[in-house]
Amino acid sequence: MPMSAADLTSDISKSIIVEKPVPLDYDLGNLAAYDINPLPTPITEAILHSTARDGAQLLINQILSLPITALQNGTYAQLPEPTTQLPREKPLPKAKPLTRWERFAKIKGIQPKSRKDGKLVFDEPSGEWVPKWGYKGTNKKDEQEWLVELKENDDVSTDPRTTMKKERKEKVLKNKKQKQRNADEANGIKFPTSTGIKMDKRHPKLVEFVLMTSSNPTILLVDKHVAFIKALDSKKDELEYWLTEHLRLNGLYWGLTALHLLNRSDGLDRLEVISFVKSCQNSDGGFGAHPEHDSHMLCTVSAIQILAIEDALAQIDVSAVTAFIKRLQQPDGSFAGDRWGEIDTRFIYGAFNCLSLLGRLDAINVDEAVNFIARCKNFDGGFGLMPGAETHSGQVFTCVGALSIANRLDVVDTELLGWWLSERQLKCGGLNGRPEKLEDVWGGYELC
Repeated sequence: MPMSAADLTSDISKSIIVEKPVPLDYDLGNLAAYDINPLPTPITEAILHSTARDGAQLLINQILSLPITALQNGTYAQLPEPTTQLPREKPLPKAKPLTRWERFAKIKGIQPKSRKDGKLVFDEPSGEWVPKWGYKGTNKKDEQEWLVELKENDDVSTDPRTTMKKERKEKVLKNKKQKQRNADEANGIKFPTSTGIKMDKRHPKLVEFVLMTSSNPTILLVDKHVAFIKALDSKKDELEYWLTEHLRLNGLYWGLTALHLLNRSDGLDRLEVISFVKSCQNSDGGFGAHPEHDSHMLCTVSAIQILAIEDALAQIDVSAVTAFIKRLQQPDGSFAGDRWGEIDTRFIYGAFNCLSLLGRLDAINVDEAVNFIARCKNFDGGFGLMPGAETHSGQVFTCVGALSIANRLDVVDTELLGWWLSERQLKCGGLNGRPEKLEDVWGGYELC
């Protein structure tokens, strides 16, 4: 409630002497006063305001009774140590683990170097203070000289500035790797004594990849994988959980598949899984990513695959699912993802996958769908999402998968497609999804 001018005037005119039936307790170190006197009834805004004002006045009186120091920029009161332990909002931070060098220095009694010289150095030619390292650092000075003296054994055909720059970057990379190794060791990660790998200057990315992964565990941490998958559905108080609602059913399929591959099919409660999948089915027969989401081919595929894994296909209306998929087939043989009409060869694979698991491939025009896939084949032997679209390993996976289900692999040019697929492996060993792209795990999955 806003204060009027009259209220402000009345506060100013009040005495600084305040009397209370029960004296207040003070913790001046925390600038706190505790008033246990009961409030008069009825409690009004004016009473609350008056009580707060009196408490503040008493606290100020106590502060002014402390030792006072007058300085040029103001007058200060020396507060005593706090007597009330306030609760922390967050737990105490864990102590930063010592690096390998810090542990060694501690054992040997080596003291850290003095930093009194600072990070800047005076540059005589420019007459300015410049940084020793980093942007415009003096460590790059020789790389910018117009005249560089060659040593007796230096290669005259190589620019020494380029060589110095390369050596500096290699040193920075080495320091970063060593820093990461120290941090990993401090966290208890064990390193092999020898990797048995020779440095190959022709393939620095390959060497870098091997060195980065040399600290990985030598066995698969099955229990940690299972715990991670089970925890994904327990974070319902986090915003990210609800922002990824549209991925829920697909994520359940991938998690369930991973558990079965790990021979831990009991990782998720079977009845809860089946109940959730059934709750995602809509009145049109299809499945959405989450209850009350629109039906989509991709979600329907995940739902049918999950129920097939759990041997629970008999618990849904198979005819309704079949009718939903049949309605999505277009006159040219393609399939839409949903009622909004997006066309993609992935949806043909989804339709074939679902209906083959349900034993109802006869409900759609398989031959027209195969003809549409054939029209999506490109000159490189691969497949795109529609006729004329760029080849992508994801579309190769779905098109070849659909043709395999339809027993029509004769459409595939095995030699030409095999060549295109082999070109997806990069020097680092990873696989990309299409030309001129970086490697990623998803591309590797599709190609495998």
